[in-house]
Amino acid sequence: MMSSVEAITVVSSDGSEFKITVSAAMLSKLLNGMLELKVIVSDDCKVPITRVNSKTLVKVIEYCEKHAPRANSGASDSDAEEQKKWDIEFMKVDVEDTLIDILMAASFLNIQGLLDLACQTVADLMKEKTLSQIRKIFHIKNDFSSEEQDQLRRQLPGCFFD
Repeated sequence: MMSSVEAITVVSSDGSEFKITVSAAMLSKLLNGMLELKVIVSDDCKVPITRVNSKTLVKVIEYCEKHAPRANSGASDSDAEEQKKWDIEFMKVDVEDTLIDILMAASFLNIQGLLDLACQTVADLMKEKTLSQIRKIFHIKNDFSSEEQDQLRRQLPGCFFD
């Protein structure tokens, strides 16, 4: 680590401020880059996270604080199992209001582990579901006309259109 800063203050898009330890912030390539470039030079610096609201930022920080010790040390297999259980529980969130926001925040902050976890959660939700079930889970309106749907059925005969 290139800085004497112990914690970073991040500011959500809706103006809420949160502290995150440097070790947890380093899981974000965006924040880590700021630390390395000495953009963040003191504990008083406030980093605006303009694309993430406070509700989502709380979850992102929770994830980073939980994963930072494991990322910074050689953890055992039993620790990995415990972490996996924690991750499963952590991702039991509302799809429309939280999961998609976590996915977008992980992408913006470039937190690869959280992005992978969120993407896997989305994939697991879609697994073995019909198109209408997926639309219902993700609140997606079907805006195809019946003619367009018939054309898609002919073009993609192996897909599950219902």
